Amino acid sequence: AVQTAVIGLKDVLPGENELVLLKEARENKNLGGIDCTGIAVGEEIITRVEQEIREVYEASCDDERVKEAVEDFRKIRLNVAGVLDEWWGWSIGDSEAERQERILALTE
Repeated sequence: AVQTAVIGLKDVLPGENELVLLKEARENKNLGGIDCTGIAVGEEIITRVEQEIREVYEASCDDERVKEAVEDFRKIRLNVAGVLDEWWGWSIGDSEAERQERILALTE
Protein backbone atom coordinates (compact mmCIF):
# COMPACT_ATOMS: atom_id res chain seq x y z
CA ALA A 1 0.00 0.00 0.00
CA VAL A 2 2.83 2.41 0.78
CA GLN A 3 4.51 1.70 -2.56
CA THR A 4 1.22 2.33 -4.38
CA ALA A 5 0.76 5.62 -2.53
CA VAL A 6 4.24 6.97 -3.24
CA ILE A 7 4.08 5.98 -6.91
CA GLY A 8 0.55 7.29 -7.39
CA LEU A 9 1.13 10.53 -5.47
CA LYS A 10 4.68 11.27 -6.65
CA ASP A 11 3.57 14.59 -8.17
CA VAL A 12 1.68 15.66 -5.03
CA LEU A 13 3.92 14.60 -2.14
CA PRO A 14 7.37 16.17 -2.79
CA GLY A 15 8.14 19.47 -1.11
CA GLU A 16 6.37 20.46 2.09
CA ASN A 17 3.93 17.53 1.99
CA GLU A 18 4.50 14.22 3.70
CA LEU A 19 2.91 10.81 3.70
CA VAL A 20 1.97 9.89 7.27
CA LEU A 21 1.95 6.17 7.99
CA LEU A 22 -0.56 5.06 10.61
CA LYS A 23 -0.87 1.58 12.06
CA GLU A 24 -4.65 2.00 12.05
CA ALA A 25 -4.66 2.45 8.27
CA ARG A 26 -3.32 -1.01 7.51
CA GLU A 27 -5.11 -3.54 5.35
CA ASN A 28 -7.70 -5.79 6.94
CA LYS A 29 -6.12 -9.10 7.76
CA ASN A 30 -8.02 -12.14 6.55
CA LEU A 31 -7.45 -15.85 6.81
CA GLY A 32 -4.65 -16.60 4.37
CA GLY A 33 -3.65 -12.95 4.13
CA ILE A 34 -0.03 -13.48 5.10
CA ASP A 35 0.97 -10.97 2.41
CA CYS A 36 -0.67 -8.27 4.55
CA THR A 37 1.66 -8.96 7.47
CA GLY A 38 4.32 -6.33 8.03
CA ILE A 39 8.02 -7.02 8.36
CA ALA A 40 9.49 -3.55 8.98
CA VAL A 41 8.93 -0.76 11.49
CA GLY A 42 9.99 2.86 11.72
CA GLU A 43 12.84 3.95 9.47
CA GLU A 44 13.18 0.35 8.22
CA ILE A 45 9.93 0.92 6.31
CA ILE A 46 11.56 3.64 4.21
CA THR A 47 14.43 1.33 3.26
CA ARG A 48 12.01 -1.49 2.45
CA VAL A 49 9.75 0.70 0.30
CA GLU A 50 12.74 1.93 -1.71
CA GLN A 51 13.93 -1.64 -2.20
CA GLU A 52 10.50 -2.78 -3.37
CA ILE A 53 10.10 0.16 -5.75
CA ARG A 54 13.51 -0.65 -7.22
CA GLU A 55 12.54 -4.32 -7.67
CA VAL A 56 9.22 -3.49 -9.34
CA TYR A 57 10.82 -1.10 -11.81
CA GLU A 58 13.81 -3.36 -12.49
CA ALA A 59 11.41 -6.11 -13.54
CA SER A 60 9.95 -4.05 -16.38
CA CYS A 61 11.96 -0.86 -17.02
CA ASP A 62 15.35 0.22 -18.25
CA ASP A 63 18.05 1.40 -15.83
CA GLU A 64 17.30 5.08 -16.41
CA ARG A 65 13.63 4.65 -15.45
CA VAL A 66 14.62 2.63 -12.36
CA LYS A 67 16.95 5.44 -11.28
CA GLU A 68 14.22 8.03 -11.90
CA ALA A 69 11.68 6.06 -9.83
CA VAL A 70 14.09 5.77 -6.90
CA GLU A 71 14.94 9.48 -7.11
CA ASP A 72 11.22 10.34 -7.16
CA PHE A 73 10.73 8.23 -4.04
CA ARG A 74 13.62 9.90 -2.22
CA LYS A 75 11.93 13.30 -2.70
CA ILE A 76 8.96 12.14 -0.65
CA ARG A 77 8.94 12.53 3.12
CA LEU A 78 7.49 9.55 4.95
CA ASN A 79 6.39 10.20 8.52
CA VAL A 80 6.88 6.90 10.34
CA ALA A 81 6.29 8.18 13.89
CA GLY A 82 3.06 6.18 14.16
CA VAL A 83 4.64 2.89 13.11
CA LEU A 84 7.72 2.62 15.32
CA ASP A 85 6.62 -0.64 16.91
CA GLU A 86 5.17 -3.84 15.47
CA TRP A 87 1.43 -3.33 15.02
CA TRP A 88 0.52 -6.61 13.34
CA GLY A 89 0.20 -10.11 14.64
CA TRP A 90 0.04 -13.60 13.26
CA SER A 91 -3.63 -14.10 14.01
CA ILE A 92 -5.95 -15.61 11.43
CA GLY A 93 -7.74 -12.34 10.88
CA ASP A 94 -9.16 -9.19 12.36
CA SER A 95 -12.44 -9.31 14.23
CA GLU A 96 -15.17 -6.85 13.35
CA ALA A 97 -14.56 -5.13 16.70
CA GLU A 98 -10.85 -4.69 15.86
CA ARG A 99 -11.71 -3.22 12.46
CA GLN A 100 -14.21 -0.81 14.01
CA GLU A 101 -11.68 0.23 16.65
CA ARG A 102 -9.12 1.07 13.95
CA ILE A 103 -11.69 3.03 11.92
CA LEU A 104 -12.65 5.03 15.00
CA ALA A 105 -8.98 5.78 15.74
CA LEU A 106 -8.50 7.06 12.18
CA THR A 107 -11.44 9.43 12.40
CA GLU A 108 -10.55 10.95 15.77
